[in-house]
Amino acid sequence: MEQMERGRIGHRVYLAYFDESESYDKNIVVVAGVLATDPAIKKMENIFFGLREFLVPEGQKDKFTEFHTSDLFSRRGIFENIDGLDQAASFRALEKEGQWIGRSPLGIFYAAIDCQAHSTTIYGNASPLSTAFRSCLEMIEARLSEHKSEELTIAVFDDPGKKDVRLDLLLAFRDMRPKLESFSGNRGPLVHFHDDLYFGDSAFSVGLQVADFCAFFIRRHEEKKANTEHIYDSIRERILHSKQLP
Repeated sequence: MEQMERGRIGHRVYLAYFDESESYDKNIVVVAGVLATDPAIKKMENIFFGLREFLVPEGQKDKFTEFHTSDLFSRRGIFENIDGLDQAASFRALEKEGQWIGRSPLGIFYAAIDCQAHSTTIYGNASPLSTAFRSCLEMIEARLSEHKSEELTIAVFDDPGKKDVRLDLLLAFRDMRPKLESFSGNRGPLVHFHDDLYFGDSAFSVGLQVADFCAFFIRRHEEKKANTEHIYDSIRERILHSKQLP
């Protein structure tokens, strides 16, 4: 047992946080995956608390329970009634988070689906969301296979709330990472991923909030929205791989 424990020293467990963003016309779906280890997760937590201090006046901090990018961008939800939070202030906060993420030791992966074009392909019956998720999983697996051969990754997706969407994501993962039936069983193509996909509540997970931020501004980049391209540019160097499908 002691030798086994020594052999494990230095092996890391990664967390892969996933979230999606859909364009208002529902023609573009983006899934972003953020790959992080413990030091990066602590930095993400510091980002969250730094934003709270930057954004929210004393006496109103109890309102700030979750950093949801689209809500801050549109100043709705918990951001609707924060004193002094106008459009300029919300943009400054988003810019600041983009800068912090850009300097953090994170790996960002994303897949963007053109839904109309996707529907005409031989894979058109598959949901754009599950297709983009599978693509992200493949990209992360390829990266780990190339650079981190002994590492393990746990996949966490922001809970979509809808049972059918949740099931679609679960089946997409389990098709690529089947249940092990023996010590030498087949792990499928996702050999660096832990046994199952997990769903998290972004209100309790800063990692999922960072994935939400990345998915939102990557989707706007894919839509060629010029007014937020500088925020996308701030995280561009952390994007290790991306795909536009089909």
